[in-house]
Amino acid sequence: MPSNAESLQNTNAPEGGVAKFLGQLGRKQWTIAIRAIVCGLIAGLLVALYRYGIGYGTRFAQWMYPQILSQPWLIAPFVCAAAIIGLIVAWLVRLEPMASGSGIPQVEGVLLLGLRMRWLLMLVVRFAGGLLCGMFGLSLGREGPSIQIGAAASQGVSDAMKRNGFEENTLITAGAAAGLSAAFNAPLSGMMFALEEVHRNFSPVILLSAASASLSADFVSKTWFGLRPVLNFTSIGQLALPLYWWMIPLGIVAGLVGSLTNRMLLDFQTLYGKLPALAGPVIALLIALPCGLFAPKVLGGGEELIDFAEHASSGVLVLLGLLAVKMLFTGTSFGSGVPGGIFMPILAIGTLSGSIFGLLAARLLPGSVPQSAVAVFAVCAMAGTLSASVKAPMTSILLAVEMSGSLVHMLPVAACAFIALFVADLLGTKPIYGALLERYLAAHDGGRIDRSVAGDADAGMECPSSGKEEGIGDGAADGRAGTDASGGESDGDDNGGRAAESDVSAMAESSAGIAREAEMNGNAETRIAPDSGNIGRAHRKATAITGTDGAAASADDKPVKATGVAAIAARSRRQFLAQWQRILRSPQDIAAMAAVAAVAHSPSRAASGNAVLEFPVEFGSAVAGLRVGDIEWPDSAAPVDIRRGEREVVPRREETIMPGDYVFVMFPTDDLAQVRAAMVALCSSRM
Repeated sequence: MPSNAESLQNTNAPEGGVAKFLGQLGRKQWTIAIRAIVCGLIAGLLVALYRYGIGYGTRFAQWMYPQILSQPWLIAPFVCAAAIIGLIVAWLVRLEPMASGSGIPQVEGVLLLGLRMRWLLMLVVRFAGGLLCGMFGLSLGREGPSIQIGAAASQGVSDAMKRNGFEENTLITAGAAAGLSAAFNAPLSGMMFALEEVHRNFSPVILLSAASASLSADFVSKTWFGLRPVLNFTSIGQLALPLYWWMIPLGIVAGLVGSLTNRMLLDFQTLYGKLPALAGPVIALLIALPCGLFAPKVLGGGEELIDFAEHASSGVLVLLGLLAVKMLFTGTSFGSGVPGGIFMPILAIGTLSGSIFGLLAARLLPGSVPQSAVAVFAVCAMAGTLSASVKAPMTSILLAVEMSGSLVHMLPVAACAFIALFVADLLGTKPIYGALLERYLAAHDGGRIDRSVAGDADAGMECPSSGKEEGIGDGAADGRAGTDASGGESDGDDNGGRAAESDVSAMAESSAGIAREAEMNGNAETRIAPDSGNIGRAHRKATAITGTDGAAASADDKPVKATGVAAIAARSRRQFLAQWQRILRSPQDIAAMAAVAAVAHSPSRAASGNAVLEFPVEFGSAVAGLRVGDIEWPDSAAPVDIRRGEREVVPRREETIMPGDYVFVMFPTDDLAQVRAAMVALCSSRM
């Protein structure tokens, strides 16, 4: 696969007057944008077909269950049909595992981790499995699958055009935006979700391509289904200013509901994982029978349930019952692994929660909360729950704004979304799609997860002190066996820890030599400090344990009298290492941190102090696709951490910098201007 630098040179340019015109505007990005429009049109057509099929299946389920209720003898053929269809769906999922579940985690894996989709087979399985499950009314959404359908269609277009890796990733992102845009008739939300959650990069070429595909797909969708958005909140009135303070408790409730939803989804997935693979879809289809007979409003993704909750004027107990059934039904449907998403069910759960909150507030304080505010509370809680679950607040806000057709709700919706996000962060809730991606990798890639990067794939609500194994830096801290950055096992027992601690002094001396060499000859490779470990998480945990950011909490750390810059640097390095001893267990990790200490706490830096800045890596930048050891880093700067989505990657010399990463570099504060300018040049797109 050609590098990004090569990809920029190998693009076939238009000829004649068009080439001259495009050359004046930036030929490369506009050429990609034109291709993105083609991807958007194709993705919009496929998503419209899928959306129509799922809608037909849901209507069929809503007709079927009343027939069974009035003629109980139909239960027997229903059970037989559920068993047969369930086995067929299980076979389809085994045929193409990337078509299981939501589809959004798989798209993130393609863009962020380099996974490959068999796009044609994936489309066949996604359509067949989704339509079959839709006929039984499973509580699954079409938005996640639509994103994957758009991404797969764009990959197919890219393959047909023989585009390189850079353009292919750009077009896949554009296709993901087109998928959600066509699913919701909400182009801005689709574009923002692809940038904020799927791609996690806001470079100009990505923004332009995603916007082009999203708008073209929205045109196809509106031509097919009309101009109204899927969730139409245009009739909701404006919330009075004195009621804005209610967004605080409402945001807290939305954050709790979103976190609970994540935990429930992951727990049901774990439960199904203990059953035979063929049994999961069959069980999910059988569970749909009582739900369809006695609570038909919970069938499907939840559009009708959202409309019901928005206009509810009484019956808090009814709404509570629907909320409980919807959450459980969503868990049993999604946990089985059948093709189907959770985007719309999460929105339905949030809307029910907001409606219940508003009705209770209106009844308990009739003079303070009018009945008309219940609908606004429902919309705000919908956005807040999505923000807490997915950790994509801007998408949540834009979605509510587009659905309401007005900007008057922007402030309360935004307040609720960010408060809910804050609550989810306090609870340690991991983004649902990130957790699902880690589980997908563990289940379908032989379990070869870089634990120092992935963290705990099984935790939906993660607490820093939970004691669960999270690889180096977290799992190693509780004395268990972690996994190093190359996928091997590292001994996390106490003997290994004591052996590592006994070698700290020697490693520090060796690292000091590395630092002196780096300062004398400015060799960029000798400044690449860490070899393994999880810098960001372990540093935060070390700070939490010691209660300081620079001093170690140990009785063995005797004060060192500062007698000049060299002594200050020595004391700083010693305190840094002593602090990390309590976090890292393996000798390799201690050695890595000793190397970091040698560079970060060298005498030249001690005089001015250190600073750390983060820089986003854009597609087409100079460092994208290069190994850390092959990059000419700015003088006096050293990379200390790489954030890839919600995970943190150790900047080892052989680690490849990927588009969408955030690179953290440490440098003396006196060099701020030079380092910032150099890093912006390295990490920014050259188009």
